[in-house]
Amino acid sequence: MFINGLLFAAAVILTGRLSTAIGIHIAWNLFEGMVFGFPVSGDKEIVSWMGITQSGPRLVSGGEFGPEAGLIGSIASLLGIGLLWLLFRRRIVDKAAGK
Repeated sequence: MFINGLLFAAAVILTGRLSTAIGIHIAWNLFEGMVFGFPVSGDKEIVSWMGITQSGPRLVSGGEFGPEAGLIGSIASLLGIGLLWLLFRRRIVDKAAGK
């Protein structure tokens, strides 16, 4: 969950917009729950586009809480931070240069 917070903070810092973090959060929850059928913060969606049977070690899968509590969610958040950095690094460079 802490790494998710870093993802949302990076979204605000790198884009300069709170709406980016809000959009990422909405998309994360929508796809995690209603599309893929995973629990979202421990709440199982009633209906989802894909039916899944979640298994595997709790450390990796997040167990009943969902992927955001496991290594899968942490890795996804770190990849998201990296993607945001690649997409918006120019903004940071321009700000530092005073443009």
